[in-house]
Amino acid sequence: MLSGILRWSTVSNVILIAGTFLTFVFYGQAFVTHPTVWVPILCTAAGWLFGILIHEIGHAVAAIACGWQILAFQVYPVGWHGPSCTLTLLPRSVGKEAGGYVVIVPRSLATGSATRWMTILACGPGASLALAATALIIRETWLRGVDTPGLIASNFGLAIAIQSCVFAAISLIPQGGSDGAHIIAMARRDPEKDAIWPYVWARTMLDFNLRLRDLPGWLLAAQRDLPFPEKEREQYLAGLEIGLALDAEVPDYSRARALIDSHLVHYGASAWLASCDAYLAAIGEGDAEGAARRLWSGEPDRQVMAIQHAAKASVLAVQGDRRGMRAELLRMRKANRADCPYRNATFRDIERRIRAALRPA
Repeated sequence: MLSGILRWSTVSNVILIAGTFLTFVFYGQAFVTHPTVWVPILCTAAGWLFGILIHEIGHAVAAIACGWQILAFQVYPVGWHGPSCTLTLLPRSVGKEAGGYVVIVPRSLATGSATRWMTILACGPGASLALAATALIIRETWLRGVDTPGLIASNFGLAIAIQSCVFAAISLIPQGGSDGAHIIAMARRDPEKDAIWPYVWARTMLDFNLRLRDLPGWLLAAQRDLPFPEKEREQYLAGLEIGLALDAEVPDYSRARALIDSHLVHYGASAWLASCDAYLAAIGEGDAEGAARRLWSGEPDRQVMAIQHAAKASVLAVQGDRRGMRAELLRMRKANRADCPYRNATFRDIERRIRAALRPA
């Protein structure tokens, strides 16, 4: 393991800077007749974008072949959302975190093996190296034949090959959340971490806006065997039951009421529970006064801002406050967008129910 002055992050930055400089030079030297700074800059940027696309396609193809489900496929500034089959223009904050990524989960416990996960991880750098080899072959077999005194086309093949090798190398360096770091972590195997993978998969699905009611049965069943402290596991499972009752195609409001009241007695109040309670009272029970009393009065919980705004909007709707309802629904949509840029079908239906519950002023 590198330490001191020489660290993996330093190695990664040196490779990136050197690779970018070399590709910029080769792209620039390709344009003999009309040399300019902007064209090689654009070519370099396009080359990186193309390299990211091929790298992520490598992960995605391997995931499908290994029996995993794709939740999101992103190459900034565009992302594809698997559950809704929609394309989304991504905010800048997502691009800063990573230029590209694929979010995947297994379709069963059997396909969620460490071997398959490592195979999927390795296929990203593998695709980058395959692109580098292909670019060099095309350079030697075709591009050299179309070189002219004014345009050295073969330089494009060399530049793309360099960029692809750089991308493969950086992704394999074991730092942060790189492919290499994940491969090493999986190879070492930690039984305690392996036992909580079903929780990680469920959390990932929900974080990327798969509906709670659409979580596969095998994964819901696996939640009951999580190695959490008994009370913590029971509280987590009780919360799932509340969510499933409210997110059903036809919400089971009477069951949700019993579950929420029981949850409050056994585990106490929280911003999330109070918001579910207020929403249920307003939309499921039509109790404007009771819903207003149930709203969370403590400090806002930044992790569940969307449901807090939805609860306030539902109370305002049954109170006949159209303007206030609209303002809270707008805040709800912004909170959802901040949590995940992709379409959220659950909150889309929540908004529809809230608008339908609006009473005359």
